[in-house]
Amino acid sequence: AIIVSDGGVEGGKGYFGVCLAVGRVVIARVRGVARGDPRTMCSFQAEAYGFLAGICLLANLTLMLKIEQEKHTIHTDSASLLSRLLGAMRYSVSVGCWLKTDSDIIMQIAEEAKKVPQLSRHYVKGHQDDKKKARELTLPEIYNIDADKSATKMRHEMNAPASQVIPFPASPIGVYI
Repeated sequence: AIIVSDGGVEGGKGYFGVCLAVGRVVIARVRGVARGDPRTMCSFQAEAYGFLAGICLLANLTLMLKIEQEKHTIHTDSASLLSRLLGAMRYSVSVGCWLKTDSDIIMQIAEEAKKVPQLSRHYVKGHQDDKKKARELTLPEIYNIDADKSATKMRHEMNAPASQVIPFPASPIGVYI
């Protein structure tokens, strides 16, 4: 399976979109809100919520369909998210890694990723439909455009920021001011 997530922020409202496909067949589209303080909501949080939603979707599908041994890829256009995940998923993680903002969602992504052992993470450059012809796009680029459309639809559906913070189970402590 190929999963591509995308997220964004506008006016303190964080939102994301996810596309799940097998080859050229899209089997699921998901969109949702990124929770957090609208004064500090950033694109990183929205991207991370989308990435987490994609991994959770895939983890549940692989469990239900009993396809744990299949190879899966997840793509994001957030290089900073991939970099933080790489640091968090090492065998030995420095304490400083967990003192950064949004460490709670990084911990949750790392925990959920363990449920999909054949999952590889990749960067996909966003908005390639602005630069390439449709027939030149790779599947991850096509699905990034799809995820972006889902995220944009969520942005238009939101009336207000989703400011209630819900703690992530993988994070042993959280400080919200």
